[in-house]
Amino acid sequence: MFGSRSLHFPVYLAVLFAILLFTAPKLAMADEIAPLKTFFAELRDLSGTFVQRSEDGGGLTRGDRQGHFLLQRPGRFRWNYDEPERQIIIADGDRLMIYDQDLEQLTIKALDPATANSPAGLLITHEAVDKLFDIKRLPTDDNDIEWFELTPKNGSSGFRFTRIGLSKGRLRAMVIEDEFSQRTRFLFSQLDLHPVIPEDAFNIKPPPGTDIMDETQGMNQ
Repeated sequence: MFGSRSLHFPVYLAVLFAILLFTAPKLAMADEIAPLKTFFAELRDLSGTFVQRSEDGGGLTRGDRQGHFLLQRPGRFRWNYDEPERQIIIADGDRLMIYDQDLEQLTIKALDPATANSPAGLLITHEAVDKLFDIKRLPTDDNDIEWFELTPKNGSSGFRFTRIGLSKGRLRAMVIEDEFSQRTRFLFSQLDLHPVIPEDAFNIKPPPGTDIMDETQGMNQ
């Protein structure tokens, strides 16, 4: 979908993560999910590190990936995979850019707000999160993490649910299960709610010789 290496899964996860952070709840919510409502309402910018672990439908682990991220509401994020494969995924509000450093390949795609059923389309929507998801609170775990489950109201979204774990009101973990029962777990650390954001944080300038596939060329002509 995004080039010669299988890029669909990490791109899908990064965009889905952005949906949850860039779509703020505006309607009244039940008291039991008040912490989640507060989290969305107060979030502006965010940076941190993550460990990602993927499991197939049978529970077999695919291995860990590590990296760091930067988010800026609305609609912009930078998601860097540092290990084991180096990869950068950026959304600037209009485009989705996927740069595979090892393959020296950059793919640029449009974020189409009209594609409401896709994660990429929902990224830049202004709808409230409770219009897009059914939300329920789950039991607090042994690590005092408060869990909330978000199930998409549109059954064709490609994933079954997303669970967000908060610790003292701050993002701690996330679990995503897709329509094939594959789960991806994220553990977040070193979070900064007021990061210094460089001017070029949401752009990529690949080195000479990079294979560039720009699917947005000529779209506005």
